[in-house]
Amino acid sequence: MKRTEIKRTAFKRTAEIIPFDKQRKKRPKQRATDATAAHAHMMWVKTCECHVCGRFGPSEAHHVFHDRYGTRRASDWLTIPLCPQCHREGRDAIHKTKRTWRDLHGPDYGFVPMYLNFSPIDGALTDGLDALARYLERDEK
Repeated sequence: MKRTEIKRTAFKRTAEIIPFDKQRKKRPKQRATDATAAHAHMMWVKTCECHVCGRFGPSEAHHVFHDRYGTRRASDWLTIPLCPQCHREGRDAIHKTKRTWRDLHGPDYGFVPMYLNFSPIDGALTDGLDALARYLERDEK
């Protein structure tokens, strides 16, 4: 077998070589402003005491789900603080006994305006109430 030789040409660089220390660093993508504010509100809710038993310490942010039959999670504006016992671990936890919890305390979305009103995040009350209206509007359809 006869080998054929490949003609090689010089590599022509079209891009400029920039040293690593002088390259522009990419900024991480930021979430939309309203989503960032909603997330900040949820982080604040986690610092509040439990709504049911009043236990201090870091709480869990419970996303409301009463009167909803879909699987989508509610907005971060629609959260209330619950300790782990009242949220998912205890005998009467909301995620264990949804109907009993509602009979004892009422619908979970009824407590959202109180936390929106006291939130230190700018625009929490207006944006949160808009999210609550959309949440309740979906139930009527």
